[in-house]
Amino acid sequence: MKFKLGKNQQKILLLLSAGIGFGLSYNPRTQKYIIQEFKKSWRKINKRSLNRSVNSLKEHKLVSFDEGKNSFKAVLTKDGMRIANKLNFRNIKIKKPVNWDKKWRVVMFDVSEKNRFARDSLRGMLKRLKFVELQKSVFVYPYECEKEINMLIQFFGINSSVKFLEANYINNQNDLKKIFKLS
Repeated sequence: MKFKLGKNQQKILLLLSAGIGFGLSYNPRTQKYIIQEFKKSWRKINKRSLNRSVNSLKEHKLVSFDEGKNSFKAVLTKDGMRIANKLNFRNIKIKKPVNWDKKWRVVMFDVSEKNRFARDSLRGMLKRLKFVELQKSVFVYPYECEKEINMLIQFFGINSSVKFLEANYINNQNDLKKIFKLS
């Protein structure tokens, strides 16, 4: 039977893997940013189901615990790290097919200021994935990517603020074809 991770369990794995990122970061600004985002994410975890989530992760050998006299440490196991890496959006890659299907994927969003972190994270991910910004909060990409975009917007909880469409034609597509090196 395959184990399905709940939202809390996913966040716990990501938060534990963020601790690894903190440990590997020597830049104080980056460390401060990781701590601030860690605090925000931790507050969003449903505390009532926290014990159940953590125990389930332990039961499925995704997390192990090391209890000392005056300390308690939760550590990702090898399997836990593998799953956390899959959940970690910095590792998302979009597979490029051999032949382009001549369709443009357009992502448009209007995320409120109160969800600024989610908005900026989505914008940063789209840029990292080599989407081209047509205008503020409108990005285009030539390859199938709906699954990856849906994963991002669901994680950040901004489903209603993001629109995804496929288009056969964009008025400046010759410029876009040059940027994406399409024939």
